[in-house]
Amino acid sequence: MLVDLACVHHDTLNDDARAREAAEEALAIDRVHPGALDIWVAAMNGLDLGTEALAGLEKRRSDAAGSPDEARLLPVLARAYQAANRPDDAERAWRRLRAIDPRNIAALRFYEDYHRSRGDFQTLFTTLQFLLSVVEDPTERVRVNRTMAAVAEEHLKNPERAIEAWKRVLSLETTDATAETALVDLYERTRKWHALVEFHNDRLRRLPPEAIEEKTATLFKIIEIYQDPDRLPNADNVLATYARIVEVSPTHKEALETLARGYQDRERWPDLLKVLQKKVFVT
Repeated sequence: MLVDLACVHHDTLNDDARAREAAEEALAIDRVHPGALDIWVAAMNGLDLGTEALAGLEKRRSDAAGSPDEARLLPVLARAYQAANRPDDAERAWRRLRAIDPRNIAALRFYEDYHRSRGDFQTLFTTLQFLLSVVEDPTERVRVNRTMAAVAEEHLKNPERAIEAWKRVLSLETTDATAETALVDLYERTRKWHALVEFHNDRLRRLPPEAIEEKTATLFKIIEIYQDPDRLPNADNVLATYARIVEVSPTHKEALETLARGYQDRERWPDLLKVLQKKVFVT
């Protein structure tokens, strides 16, 4: 209640003096209540008492050192240092918080920006891996994986890690076109043709039954791989993939004609007969 009252005074009534009083009453009950501390610092800054606010936070931190309250107070102190343009002090506060609580998401997000700003991309990637093991929100997990993919590919020059990150994006957002495009490009550049075929097959499994055009286009991409002498040339697989096209689109003229020629060349008469019957139906 007191924290809510302090928020009303600060955010709605623009009365920092009363906001400070209400926040201090709340802090008399809970000395490191994060919400009360945030409002108290904001009110103190509004009263041009930012230096006194930092001194007060430092005193509370000293009093709480070694207790569970220290971890609750440190994010407020660290953000206050950042706002006061004291980056070294802010980093020390976040570092202390990570020593107490290695899984603290706020601290991990700070270090995400911290390592990026210093160009330490290997440590940044490690931090993102740790953050990924902690966050549960699907949107945030997608963001972290996108960032990991970009760091791995652009800075670490590690396509394998980029591929794994984009695959995790697709496991969360199954229709993410950016992830699909990135994976195809990475598979092609690293010449991972079997993985590319499996990627297309997995996409086929994810498409709804009515997506006939998309399924057919995807199957033709698999055919291109099996037809290319520099990738995975295999005439039997080409023929089998055309058969899959007919399963999806029974009246597909090109697929039926290709199957007829292929089955005739291989003397697969029962299969040829089935295709000819379908061609009669089409014509």
